Amino acid sequence: MPVNIPVLLYHRLVSENVPEDPYGICLHIKNFEQQLQHLSKYNIKTLTFNDLGKSENLKLRSVILTFDDGYRDNYELLLPMLIKYNARAVIFVLADQHMKHNCWRSSRVAEAPLMDTHMMMSCLNTQLIEIGSHGWSHKNLTMLNDQELDKEVRGSRMVLEDRLGVQIKSFAYPGGAWESREREAVQMAGYGFGVAVNTRALRDFDDPYAVRRRSINSMTSMTRFRLKISSRYYLYKRAFGR
Repeated sequence: MPVNIPVLLYHRLVSENVPEDPYGICLHIKNFEQQLQHLSKYNIKTLTFNDLGKSENLKLRSVILTFDDGYRDNYELLLPMLIKYNARAVIFVLADQHMKHNCWRSSRVAEAPLMDTHMMMSCLNTQLIEIGSHGWSHKNLTMLNDQELDKEVRGSRMVLEDRLGVQIKSFAYPGGAWESREREAVQMAGYGFGVAVNTRALRDFDDPYAVRRRSINSMTSMTRFRLKISSRYYLYKRAFGR
């Protein structure tokens, strides 16, 4: 199992500043392009979770770009940028087709539309994007009973695989909330990977069902970005607490 591949966490890409963004999840497309340019300049390969089964992909310096929630701007802005730089990414989407926007958000966060099935298929057809599951309806898994948890984890995978015609290999815990029960549910549902945010793991892939991710947001400078893709990032974080 690879242990030195940084997994980065994104949400939205925007072409204009969003005033209602208290958590900084809206990254300007120009800043994202600078990050892709940096990866390209230093020959840092972008992978998906499906790529980890190919040993030749693990010999070069690499990174995994992940996007949570499946926003429409991932189709409108992220996809063209990936094509431009021949980069790859993973988008975690919801299985409930009735959810047209981020209805789980707090009142302080701007409403934003989600991708529809056609957009997801267009992403898949480029072979630059892997689709993963973000659950059925973005619920906190730790607050659900066993039947509800099964629908969010196993049910979402079955529906997405049927709808998109691809294997869904990875799952992102909504809101980063998980405990041992939720981890086991992801493993038993047949996923190869479960990704979180902060975990107790010392390295990103110590536990394939609690993969540690490094958050990238609107406040992430290029200096900070270079640090976050460094193999020494967690040493720095433990030493300085940030």
